[in-house]
Amino acid sequence: MSKAKGIDVSTFQGKIDWDQVKGSGKVEFAMLRMGYGNDLPEQDDVQFERNVSECDRVGMPWGAYLYSYAVNQEQAKSEAEHILRLMEGKKPLYPVCLDVEDACQKGLTKEALTEIVYTILERVEAAGYYAMLYANKDWLENCLDMDRLGRFDVWLAQWNEAPTYKGQFGIWQYTSEGSVPGIGGRVDLDETTGYRDYEEHIGQYYKPEEPEVSGIRAGDTVRVTGRLYASSDGSGAGKTVNGTYSVDRVLPGKACPILIGNGLGWVRTEDCIGGQAAPAIRQGDAVRVREGVTAFATGESMASWVRTTGLYVIQEGDGKMLVSTAPGGAATGWIRTEDLVKA
Repeated sequence: MSKAKGIDVSTFQGKIDWDQVKGSGKVEFAMLRMGYGNDLPEQDDVQFERNVSECDRVGMPWGAYLYSYAVNQEQAKSEAEHILRLMEGKKPLYPVCLDVEDACQKGLTKEALTEIVYTILERVEAAGYYAMLYANKDWLENCLDMDRLGRFDVWLAQWNEAPTYKGQFGIWQYTSEGSVPGIGGRVDLDETTGYRDYEEHIGQYYKPEEPEVSGIRAGDTVRVTGRLYASSDGSGAGKTVNGTYSVDRVLPGKACPILIGNGLGWVRTEDCIGGQAAPAIRQGDAVRVREGVTAFATGESMASWVRTTGLYVIQEGDGKMLVSTAPGGAATGWIRTEDLVKA
């Protein structure tokens, strides 16, 4: 798996020219600081929302991190809420991270600090984000129980020519002395290790659901009794079909929203049987006959006047309906229920 080059930035990099960053070809992803500490608006990173918007605009995949000051469980819960408030409605293609390195946490026991980190990352993960821990080699080896935190990926900070941490990690921050067009001054540089393709792995959770019409979606198999059309807007009426076909594509809101049979043609929803059940037809309903159906008694093609005339159900039978051309009028004949649709 190939490695990707990245940067991590915060308000300390000021107003970044993301067009230049993207155009440089040097940066393939960005980790954006969202804020620090407890869930207080004044502790949001003032550049975070702009950085997210600009990354989305220029097509720069991004993740985010919160700098932690938590020294107890109450603060841990507040920091988790801080993350979730700022991430609401956003769709990062890289992890959502907790940055653990502050001196105020150094005096905690390994167990206490580990449980603080676990509380925050578990809450982030439960909210549907890919949670990650940022820490340096010393903290990972001496301050945190990595057996307890092993379910979470690691973003390793080790400014060196090559990492020497023996544990598994997904991103490596290898210098704070980077230079990238569009950013004034120094910037941290990062690299994925090839352990995981984050864009592909995380991106699968944001793929839109397949559109559907009346419960029918691409890949379904439906029985179609009706006319084919050349276009989903209902133009180019063609032959009638009566058979079972695979659904190629569905376009909600179109007159003929269902493409069938490997491009055979577009059909109306009411001419398909499949997906969710069609509305039940009852005595007194106004109905019409599907195109291409055969007469109930003879098996011959239905007379054209029957297909084009408004009908009314005057009696329900077993799998069939007795219809008339007028409400309560004289019976015209029996028609299979499956060959009728509500008018």
